[in-house]
Amino acid sequence: MDPIVLPKLRLLRAIAVTAKLGQTRAAADALHLTQPAVTQAIARLEATLETPLFTRSPSGVYPTDSGLRLVARIDRAFDHLAVAERLFPPEGRRGAGWLRDVLTLVQARAFVQTVRAGSLTLAAQGLGVSQPSINRAVRELELLVGRDLFDRTPRGMEPTREARALVRPIALALTEIEQGVQEVREQRGMMDGAVTVGCLPLARTRILPQAVLALLDDFPDARLRIVDGAYADLLDDLRHGGIDFILGALRQPVPTPEIEQEELFREPLSIIVRRGHPILTLAAPSPADLAALDWIVAAPGAPARQQFEDFFHRAGLTVPRRLIECGSLIATRSLMLGSDRATVLSARQVSHDVATGQLAVLPVPLPETDRAIGLATRKGWQPTRLQAALLDCIRASAAAPG
Repeated sequence: MDPIVLPKLRLLRAIAVTAKLGQTRAAADALHLTQPAVTQAIARLEATLETPLFTRSPSGVYPTDSGLRLVARIDRAFDHLAVAERLFPPEGRRGAGWLRDVLTLVQARAFVQTVRAGSLTLAAQGLGVSQPSINRAVRELELLVGRDLFDRTPRGMEPTREARALVRPIALALTEIEQGVQEVREQRGMMDGAVTVGCLPLARTRILPQAVLALLDDFPDARLRIVDGAYADLLDDLRHGGIDFILGALRQPVPTPEIEQEELFREPLSIIVRRGHPILTLAAPSPADLAALDWIVAAPGAPARQQFEDFFHRAGLTVPRRLIECGSLIATRSLMLGSDRATVLSARQVSHDVATGQLAVLPVPLPETDRAIGLATRKGWQPTRLQAALLDCIRASAAAPG
């Protein structure tokens, strides 16, 4: 899907106000714009989206179903911008709505991309524009809010505390607008939108691949982006609209009130070793036998790491010290195949290797290691039809045997 050229933010707001008031003149007067500017903005956006957003009659203009969907997203976007405004109290001539009246899409995109990239050069590359244009847009935003938003250092652009607070509502506003455009296209049967998933280890081997393939069977033009990484990084991307949801082990308690979680199933941990590992000769390895092994473990803070340590604490033993911390299943598998190290994983993560005889599940139960596996989304998030379809495919994949 080619990038959609959108009207200025102020004109997007005028389109939403037109839907509420039923007249372009009333919307123009409310926002101190000219009626031709509002009328032209609507016409141009309809032409760009190849979809009527309003029906016209002598009594006024009324939003179509596509128009209602887009307006709902525009309203949500401006609700986020209202949050951004409250971070910078009005000064001088500023009044309520000041940022919503003057912020541009160019400034918003440049600011968000610079925060994410940490560099003007990388931000420019990400948006496909020149570095001077990114720098100019960021400077303009700094003038609007009346303070520096970045510390310019030899290492790049370091966001200030104010910038880190400001980026979330602006990024979420951009996400709502993008999803509004996607929903209008979906109304026309154009199921070519994007879905970005943050995926944690357990879901990478079967659940998500099966779900993605099922989605593409129905919607072959869908654009899927799968992001893996540390949970903290994925959570930050989720909070800021960079990804749509996280699939994997849920955190208890929920890490932030901005996030809600949906449990899909519970999965116990198992001890995994290579085929021919010496400990497999023991009929019933004791916790002391396990404590004598070298291990590959998750990073501190991960549920699997905490449960690994709890197992030895409950047995009254010191947690093993010869540890390799690794979050990569591929690297963990290679380390096990080449050594006598053990690890704790869900058995379904290595089911293929167990079936082919390369790895083995140690017959030692690990009580109290059930983990909740599921979805984490932004509270109040409203998925597009394509995003909702992938969620349904994931739920079906998670419920399937194996």
